[in-house]
Amino acid sequence: MKRSLAIILILLIGLSMPMGPAILADNATKTYTDYMLEWREKSELAQTSLKEAEQNLKSGNRAKACINERIASEYGVQAFQSLKKAKQINANKSDYKSIEEQIEVWERIGECIPIPQFISFSEF
Repeated sequence: MKRSLAIILILLIGLSMPMGPAILADNATKTYTDYMLEWREKSELAQTSLKEAEQNLKSGNRAKACINERIASEYGVQAFQSLKKAKQINANKSDYKSIEEQIEVWERIGECIPIPQFISFSEF
């Protein structure tokens, strides 16, 4: 009786554990897909924020444009970090340099210095 109970227990534990490479491959695919979806979402948000920054610059609101550039920078960096992780899962390291360059570009976009609107340079 104890032996059959032990066998049933071992079978239950065995069935509840992941089943080798097939399960791991499925989880890797889901993670890759998740990272690619995140890349797309974040890059769209970054582009939207950059468009808003451009509109603010055209209307003369440099402070608000800078805020939008910083937001775009955050989303852009996050987007390309997700893309990099997706490439790592697929073991595709050929594009790392260009991804790193894109991350640097997005970081530089966020380095703007907001100039308060109430300061008029014509006064100096």
